[in-house]
Amino acid sequence: MKRLTVILMAALMVLIVFSGVASAADSVEVRGEAAVDTASFTWDADNFAGFWYDVDNGVFSETMDITRDASPSRNIDDGNLVYTATVQPESTEFDFAGETTTTGAFTNYPIGKIGLFASEYYVVGDGQLSEVLMDTDVSYTMRTGETLELAEGYAITPQQINVNDGKVWLELTKDGQFLDGKVIDVSGDNTAWIYEQDVMNEEDVVTLQINIDQVFQGQVDSLCIVEGIFQISDTGLHIEKYDTFGKLIVTTVDSTQIVMENENSFNVPKDGTTEISEDFYLRGNDNVGAPPNDIWYLATEYTEPGTYEVRGEAAVDASSFTWDADNFAGFWYDLDEDDSSETMEINVTDDKDILEGDLVYTATAVDDQTTEFGFTESSTSATGFTYTKLGLFAEEYFVVNDAIDTLSKILMDDDSSYTMRTGETLELEEGYAITPQQIDVDGNKVWLELTKDGEFVDDKIISTSGDATQANKTWFYEQDIEDQEDVATIMVHVDEVFQGQVDSLCSIEGVFQISDEAMVVQTDDEFGELEVTSIGTDSIEMANMDDLDVPDDGVLDITDELMVRGNDGATLWYLFTERTIGGEEPVEPVEPEERTTSIGYVMWDGEIASTNVMKEVLEQAGYEVEIIAVDAGPLYQGLADGQFDFTTSAWLPQTQANYWEQYGDQVDRVAVNLEDCKLGLAVPTYMEDINSIEDLNANKEKFNGKITGIDPGAGIMQNTEDAIDMYNLDYDLEASSSAGMASALDGAYRDEQPIVVTLWTPHWAFDRYDLKMLDDPQQAYGEADHVETLARQGLEDDKPELYAIINRFNWTHNEIQTVMADMEAGMSAEDAAANWVENNPDRVNEWINGSDSSSGSSGGGSGASYSTYNMSLQKGWNLVSIPIIPESSVLSTFENTSDVLLPVYSWNTENKQYYEVEHLEIGRGYWVLALNDTEVNVEGATYYP
Repeated sequence: MKRLTVILMAALMVLIVFSGVASAADSVEVRGEAAVDTASFTWDADNFAGFWYDVDNGVFSETMDITRDASPSRNIDDGNLVYTATVQPESTEFDFAGETTTTGAFTNYPIGKIGLFASEYYVVGDGQLSEVLMDTDVSYTMRTGETLELAEGYAITPQQINVNDGKVWLELTKDGQFLDGKVIDVSGDNTAWIYEQDVMNEEDVVTLQINIDQVFQGQVDSLCIVEGIFQISDTGLHIEKYDTFGKLIVTTVDSTQIVMENENSFNVPKDGTTEISEDFYLRGNDNVGAPPNDIWYLATEYTEPGTYEVRGEAAVDASSFTWDADNFAGFWYDLDEDDSSETMEINVTDDKDILEGDLVYTATAVDDQTTEFGFTESSTSATGFTYTKLGLFAEEYFVVNDAIDTLSKILMDDDSSYTMRTGETLELEEGYAITPQQIDVDGNKVWLELTKDGEFVDDKIISTSGDATQANKTWFYEQDIEDQEDVATIMVHVDEVFQGQVDSLCSIEGVFQISDEAMVVQTDDEFGELEVTSIGTDSIEMANMDDLDVPDDGVLDITDELMVRGNDGATLWYLFTERTIGGEEPVEPVEPEERTTSIGYVMWDGEIASTNVMKEVLEQAGYEVEIIAVDAGPLYQGLADGQFDFTTSAWLPQTQANYWEQYGDQVDRVAVNLEDCKLGLAVPTYMEDINSIEDLNANKEKFNGKITGIDPGAGIMQNTEDAIDMYNLDYDLEASSSAGMASALDGAYRDEQPIVVTLWTPHWAFDRYDLKMLDDPQQAYGEADHVETLARQGLEDDKPELYAIINRFNWTHNEIQTVMADMEAGMSAEDAAANWVENNPDRVNEWINGSDSSSGSSGGGSGASYSTYNMSLQKGWNLVSIPIIPESSVLSTFENTSDVLLPVYSWNTENKQYYEVEHLEIGRGYWVLALNDTEVNVEGATYYP
C-alpha cells in the first residue's frame, strides 16, 4: 500500500487524497486479436477494443492493416502499416432539431464523428477535429439561479422563468465570465439553444446545444428542466498532410478520412513491444520470426489510475454469439503458447430474451504452464516447475495439485530483479513480505524472513555460493490449501548477495505467488446469474439459471467480473469487464460539501419546534439554513422534486399515509426522530379513576357529559365522533379552537376541576400540566404514529456530513415539549429553539459529532470541575465540537499528534468562508483533518449551562 499523501489548499478547503489500490494493477493492457503464424493482419473496433466504438449506433472509425515480410523476417516495410480513420455520419444522443425540410418539419441534427487514436472527435472541417465533451439525453432539473456545469469551464444558468408564456431566460458563462444570454420558448417547435463560435479556421461552428424540455412554477421554486446537451471543445486538433505521429506520417486528409502510414521500415518485436504511436504499440512473443506460434498483436495501454472498460466484439442483430480470447481481450490469453481458457455463448430470442440455459460459460484448464522466471519443482530438483492454469471470469487461477475444483488466484508471476539492503522489505500480495535480515560475513548466504500483515511467518537461510544451483537459491514456501497439502504458495529466487563496506545487499530475481485461500467450486454453486452445471476433469461449465433480458440501453451483470452492455433497442450488445489501475490513484479534488441546506416543514407546533431546533444545530455545524413552510402535499412533492434537502415533519404510518403512498418511492427514509405520537383524549392526572375512554360513561356527571375539542374541521374531531359511537358515549363533542381548548384546560386545571379534551402528543400542554392520555382499546384514534426525517434522493451522496447529522437527530417528548411550551408562552420559534440548543450542548454535540459530550476524569477545587474530552477522529475531514472549555490553544492541543494536519477551520456564516482558528469554543463546529484514525484528548473546565 502506498503512503497516503494529503495536499491541503487551505483557502478552499480542498482535499486531494492519493491512495494505493492493493488489488489493482499498475497498468492495463488492452490487446487486439492475435496474429498467429501470419504475415498480415487487420484490426478494427470489432477485434481491437482500443479503437473508438459507438455502441448506440454500432459504428466505428479506425482500422490498422499491417503486412510484414514472411518469416523468418520480422520486417514491416515503409508503407506496409496503414492506419485509417474514417468520418462517420451520426446524430446526437438527444434528437436536436437541425435544418427544416420542404414540409417545414425539423430534421435530426446531423454531425460527423471520427475516432482518432481511440478518442472521439467532431469533424469541424477537413482535418480539423474538435473533441466531443458532452453528448447526453439525461434530464437535469434546476431552480432559477442554479448553475449546470458543462465542460471546459462553461456553465448554463436559468435566470428567470415566465411560466405563463412558457419561456426561460438562460445565461451562458465560461470560467464565471458572462458570454451570452437567450430566451427559450418551450411552447415553440425549437426549444434548443444553438450556440456558435469560430473554431480554428471554421466560422460559426455549433459548439454547444442545450434543449429546454419544460419550465415549472411551484409554490416554492421556479424550475427549468434541461434534457439534451451536446458540447464540443472550443479548441481543436488540426491535422495536415505530412504530420507525424510516432512512426506514422499522414498521407491523406479529406472530408471522408485521415490516412497514415509508417514512414520507415521497422521490425515486429520479438519478446517485447514496439511503439507505433503514443497510443498504440505491437507486442510479439519469443517465436516471432520463427514459427510455429509466431504470435503478435496490436495493443494499447492505460496508465492513468482509474477503472477502464475492456469490451469484446459486438453482436449486431444476432440471435447467438460466442466470445473467446480472440474477440474478447478480457479473457485470459497466453501470448507465448497461444493458449486460452474461456468461452461464453449467448443465444437470444426474437424478443431479446436469454432463456434459462441459453447463456453458457465454459472454462477449460490448460496444463504444462511455466512461470515467467522458470522455477524448478523444488530446491533439490532441476526439473522445471509446471502447473495447470484456468482462466475464470477474466482472472487467472492456479489449479491446486491438478484438482480442477480447487482454484487459487495467481497473485504474482514476475522475473524482475529487486535489490534490497538488509532490513528493507519486498512487499508481496495479501499482506506477505520478504525481508533480508542479515548477510553472512563471507557474503554468500542471506537470512530471509517472511511476514504477513507484519507478523512473523517463517524464515530461511539461502546460500548463493558458487556451487549453488538455481533450485538451491530458491525458497519454496509451502502451505495447506483447503484439502490440498504442501502447496508451494510462494517461490522466491535469490540471485546473489553482496557484503560491502557500507551496505549488505540481496538481489531477488523471480517471484511466483498464489493466494493462500482457494476457491472450491462445486456443482450448483452460483456466481451471479450463473450456476455450475458440470465439473469435468479439465473444465467447468456454467449456465444462467433464470431467464434474462438483453440489456436495453443498459448493463446486465452476469457475474461480478463479466457484464453485457446493450444499446438503445438491444440490437447491439457486447461482453465486457472492468480493469482498475492502481498505484497512487488521485481521487478527484473534493471540496467540502456545500454548506447550505433547505428544510421543508408543515405548520404544526411540533414541526415548527423541531425544524427551528435543527436549523440552530446545523448553523452551529457551519451550514447556512433555509426553512420553508408548506402544506403536507407540497412537502412530499418538494422532497421528490429535490426542492428541499430534507424534512423532520413526516408523520407516519397513519397521518400522512396518502402522501407516503404517492411519493414514498421517490424520497429517502432517513430515521425516526420522535416515537409514540398519539391522537386521543386526555385528562389531568389528578383524575386518578379515569384511565381509559371506557371509564367516561361511568363518570359522565363529573364532565357534564362534555368533551372539549378544537377546530370542527380537524381530523382529531372526526376521530372523536367515531370514538363516541364506538364506545357508546353519552357525551357531546364541543367544538372550539386549539386556543379555546387550551384556555378551558388551563381554567379547569387551576381549579382541579374535571375536564376531558382532545389532545395529541407531542403538545406543549404536557410540559405545562400533568396530563395523561386515555387508553383507547378499540383504537378509535388508530395506532400511534412516529415522526420521521425524510430526505431527497441523493442527499447522502451530495452532502454526507449533513446526512449524518440528520440521521442522528432524534429526541424525546419532554425535549420537544419544552420548546413548544416556550413558544406557547410567547417566545418566537427561533428564540425558543436557540434557548433549547444553548441549554442542551450534550445533545447538540451528539447530533453533530455522533458522540456523547465528555469522558474522563474531573477534579479541581473552588467549585470548578476539570475534565478531559476524548475526541475520536477518522481518517479524512472530521466535523467536531467540544463540550468543555479548553485550557490551551489549537496548536497546543494538536501539536503532539502527528496524525492531525493543522490548521483547524471553522465556517463564517456571514461571509460564507472558512477561516483558521487559534482557540476552540463550546458549541461551534470545527473542521479537523486526520491523516489516520486517531484520538485526541482535550483538557479544560467543565461547562455548566
